[in-house]
Amino acid sequence: MKIGTECLNEIKRGEISHRKAEARYNIPRRTIMNKLKEKHTKLPGKPAVFSKEEEETFVSYIFVMSEFGFPLTTYDLRHAIKSFLDRIGRSVSYFNQNIPGKDWIRSFLQRHPQLTARFAANIKRSRAATDESILREYINNLAEIVRDVPEQNIWNFDETNLTDDPGQKKIICRRGVKYPEKICNFSKSSTSLMICGSAAGELLPPYVIVTVMDNVDRSRTTKMQISSYYVWMVRLSYFQ
Repeated sequence: MKIGTECLNEIKRGEISHRKAEARYNIPRRTIMNKLKEKHTKLPGKPAVFSKEEEETFVSYIFVMSEFGFPLTTYDLRHAIKSFLDRIGRSVSYFNQNIPGKDWIRSFLQRHPQLTARFAANIKRSRAATDESILREYINNLAEIVRDVPEQNIWNFDETNLTDDPGQKKIICRRGVKYPEKICNFSKSSTSLMICGSAAGELLPPYVIVTVMDNVDRSRTTKMQISSYYVWMVRLSYFQ
């Protein structure tokens, strides 16, 4: 504080003794001596877990996720911080499995008054992203985030559905038949493909979702079982 600084400066310049400083500034002599010897300079309480820069990074992350339309709950924030600690190999003894408690989150919000916890209104994705300005803002935000990320480290994957329709052909039949039909093994089918590529232009082998009655031969391809026992995702090379 200002008076304490003036008191210490006067003592250092030899203008006043410890006892006179105690009487003039109403500061205990022991406190004055500790300040001169730079004792007890740390703040009371537990030491801070994160630096000021790290906490500001968390605040920026919260802002970005909120602007993207996916705001974090306190539960999300706690696990995002755990992921950060695990990634850098740091262990915090008074965090349970590196997950900060609710009290720490409450203190974090108090340290950053620009943050607040409120109830959010649930809206559909179609209502949240319907105009050009929101799409442009999303693209600009994404460009800023991936600015320093190498192209070969940016991957995107999506599933697409291919429909196999045998179509219609003219047939010869009895005149007056109301609904002429042609029997075939299938009338229409669809195939789901998973395509994954990088910003550098590299494509992974496509994967196709197929339904089988038995286990796929594990020795022939790399695959992943999804959804149920009968649905498998396998490389297209499996069928070659």
